[in-house]
Amino acid sequence: MTITTETHSEAQYVAKMIREQVTPLVLMSLGAHKLGTYTHENETHALVFMARVLPFKKNGDRSEAPRDMRVMITLSVADTYDIRVEYQRQGKTITHYCANGVYADQLAGVMLRIDSDFELENSSEGHQPIPE
Repeated sequence: MTITTETHSEAQYVAKMIREQVTPLVLMSLGAHKLGTYTHENETHALVFMARVLPFKKNGDRSEAPRDMRVMITLSVADTYDIRVEYQRQGKTITHYCANGVYADQLAGVMLRIDSDFELENSSEGHQPIPE
């Protein structure tokens, strides 16, 4: 795919809109850094950044040491957001969290939950939700 000036400015606009909907306070609480844009092959645009997130241990508890994870928030053609949070471990990409069809008014809350005890079935780390 060829990135034109028009595509680049559109990607910048979408990333700015996503950043505003996530809110600066949520980004700060995640330790967001290296913010950028990404354009998928289907010409949808995304905000991409690194965040400091507490990963899960094998027993399902949170680690004490944060890990830099890549967060990609994509504006889908349905005008909702798809979220993917992943990191590298031993040369493999581990999905810490993913969600599809997130509405704009839910975005900040979902982003805050990636560093807390959210529903674990969206994780590829093999953890199960804690029974109530």
